[in-house]
Amino acid sequence: MSSRSPLAACQRFGESDVPSGWVIEPIRERIWLEYGAGLVESQRVEGPYPVYGSNGAVGSHTEFMVSGPGILVGRKGSVGAVHFSERAFWPIDTVYYVRRKGEDSWKYLFYLLSYLRLDRLNAATGLPGLSRRDAHLMLGVFPPLDEQQQMVSALDMCDEAMGIVSRQIGATQRVKAALMQQLFTKGVPGRHSKYKSIVVFRRRVDFPATWEASQLRSNVTRVEYGTNAPSNEYKAGYPVIAIPQVVASRLELGDVPYADLTKAEANALRLEPDDVLLIRTNGNPDYIGKSTVVTSDVAAQHVVFASYLIRVRTEKTRLLGAYLNYFLASPLGRRQAMAMANTSAGNHNLGARSLKQFWLPLPEKDEQQDIVETLNRCEDTVDALGRKLKSLEELKQALLQNLLTGKVRVNMEALV
Repeated sequence: MSSRSPLAACQRFGESDVPSGWVIEPIRERIWLEYGAGLVESQRVEGPYPVYGSNGAVGSHTEFMVSGPGILVGRKGSVGAVHFSERAFWPIDTVYYVRRKGEDSWKYLFYLLSYLRLDRLNAATGLPGLSRRDAHLMLGVFPPLDEQQQMVSALDMCDEAMGIVSRQIGATQRVKAALMQQLFTKGVPGRHSKYKSIVVFRRRVDFPATWEASQLRSNVTRVEYGTNAPSNEYKAGYPVIAIPQVVASRLELGDVPYADLTKAEANALRLEPDDVLLIRTNGNPDYIGKSTVVTSDVAAQHVVFASYLIRVRTEKTRLLGAYLNYFLASPLGRRQAMAMANTSAGNHNLGARSLKQFWLPLPEKDEQQDIVETLNRCEDTVDALGRKLKSLEELKQALLQNLLTGKVRVNMEALV
């Protein structure tokens, strides 16, 4: 292969990178990527066999096309994404499926293809989608079968640990969702015995009798849009909070865009602790009304916000910004956002006037704070588990590289 080939920069292995007894050769010598077959959603009948697209399972069907176990590689869409199925499956026409030529471990081939980063071929060749010809030329390493199986066992341990943490994150998020439903309709457990109700968009909403039902307009001092100033790549001016920061689990500056603003505009749009930012316009309807609350750490810098966001500053004697932020994510908050949004030119929009009409159950500030602290504990748990999961993912990637290059050799019998 010519060193001038764009594929050369994508290769993960060199001829001298493997231990004695291992084989390094183009993957076409061991596998062949076969085309999937179209099966649109209207043709599927829910059944026991998963249907795979380039981003993973997209449904199920009563028939299968390929016996399991098997491997799928994204051809269009999520180009180069690699998926593994223990069961028989149906690959649609946006994926390749792997035909194994020899007796290599299926799971080893899956880990190898994941390591090869086939997604990079899309950018390197400048062609849309993943070319089978190019993918087949990628070099792979092939230890003896028994060592492949030992490597798979070690990597499976990482996957099992990651699966446990992922399930813990999911369980905590479900607990948080249940708590939000409880806290915004029944209040802190044990504090209330009498309830009243209001009707919001033809649905009755119950909440404690001692709480006030209030529209947002009565509890805010500012509701305003952000700056239209264009962002720049040389970080001149002020950091600008945009949609990616709002949809993140916690608001952090990180790698944010910058924009040049006049001093007057920058001062008017400067964020303060407990300000709430929410998305007012986006092509994705699920983003509309999504919010975050500004922390003291973020507000310590002179930070502004973009025009597709709305900043809400609450009347501190009545409403905590952190309480409003959680309320906007509650079932009642989301229902109002969806009902009040309109569509124009493919975008979904929620205006400041509509936002001010939101109804919210309003307890005394001390109970607002208790609700915020309860939900913060859930968020802290999810964040801690997220960091643990990231560490495990990094550990697995390091182990995968060391195993596939022979820097680490595995003897599973010694680990038993």
